[in-house]
Amino acid sequence: MKRLSVDELKRANARHLWHPMASPHASQHAPPDIIVRGDGSWIWDVDGHRLV
Repeated sequence: MKRLSVDELKRANARHLWHPMASPHASQHAPPDIIVRGDGSWIWDVDGHRLV
């Protein structure tokens, strides 16, 4: 199986996964964040951003 780039992963996420709190049209133009890990109250997205 081919490993997807971050951009490909975001596009696939917007196309194939249902996000009930987001407009499907908006998700195509600004894909939702993809969370990859957490530690305590911190989470990290696929781009490496640390969020509370």
